[in-house]
Amino acid sequence: FEALVKDKRPFFEVDLETLPFQDQSFDFIFCSHVLEHMNRPGDAMRELMRVGKAGYIEVPTRLSDVMFNFTRLQNHHRWHGLVQGDTIILTEWNEWERRELGNHYFNSLQSSHHNTFQDFFENNRDLFFASHQWQGGFCFMVIDKHGAIIDSSDTKPQP
Repeated sequence: FEALVKDKRPFFEVDLETLPFQDQSFDFIFCSHVLEHMNRPGDAMRELMRVGKAGYIEVPTRLSDVMFNFTRLQNHHRWHGLVQGDTIILTEWNEWERRELGNHYFNSLQSSHHNTFQDFFENNRDLFFASHQWQGGFCFMVIDKHGAIIDSSDTKPQP
């Protein structure tokens, strides 16, 4: 981890589930690798749509978390993602899925020696990260570890 470097631009430390900004106050919102850590990702997604006119969201997929062994970290990723059309689907990890799977793929990806897994990863990023660029809003669904839909967007956004 490195120290945060600040420049003269405004810097805000905020709660993503209750943002202190006016409606539609940002032209574009970039939210990458944040929602999978949230307790209430539905509230966070509503806030992103409220304060932003457009944006980009990216979360790790199930495959990514399994292959890179992030499932073993109890307080790391609570959700894994999938995008179907303009709907972002977050599914909670079950406790039985949280186990040590080894670090072979993570180590291969981080290796300073070029290897075929690095090529596979770079050529197939969509298998590892669910991403969605949106304008005017998007749909979402949050599914708990028991298979219940615990949150979802109310209506389909208008383009």
